[in-house]
Amino acid sequence: MGATAYGVVEVAAEKWGGLPHYRGAMHVLGEDEHGTWLWGPAGRTIRRGSEVVFTTKQDALGLMPHEAWWFASWWLGHPAIDLYVNINTPAIRADDLMTYVDLDLDVVRLRSGACEIVDQDEFAAHQVELDYPASIVAATEAAAQAVLAQVSAGDGPFGGPTADHWAATARTLDLPIV
Repeated sequence: MGATAYGVVEVAAEKWGGLPHYRGAMHVLGEDEHGTWLWGPAGRTIRRGSEVVFTTKQDALGLMPHEAWWFASWWLGHPAIDLYVNINTPAIRADDLMTYVDLDLDVVRLRSGACEIVDQDEFAAHQVELDYPASIVAATEAAAQAVLAQVSAGDGPFGGPTADHWAATARTLDLPIV
């Protein structure tokens, strides 16, 4: 179902203009046609700069796609949220660092199956405060609508079997907190 490439990477989101946002380490599980699959065991610390913002309560399966404007996280065992997809610039990987610019909009699939785009107010405010170029606004809006359609339909990696495979793989490995 994909090539195995274990290791650890730092996944670092920035806000427009290089402002620090969330970052944390994840295990690389492997690659397939959808992108790079990552694993974050419960108990990881998520930081903003050098400050610890929170410690994760659930395991997270991540997918950093090839050249797409999103990053997906399955929050395994979360009481309300099944899938959280950040809309962002395509990620850049340099050795053990993956970086992208978080563009505020997120697509969320709840445990109930309901799907929605969230943080539209933050996106509107940041268009002014952070001076997003018109091309970035258009690409962000288009990506959010496309991801919402895929998540709602269960298309591509959002349908379940592929993500379930990678989560099961990670759990059999019993990877440590990073």
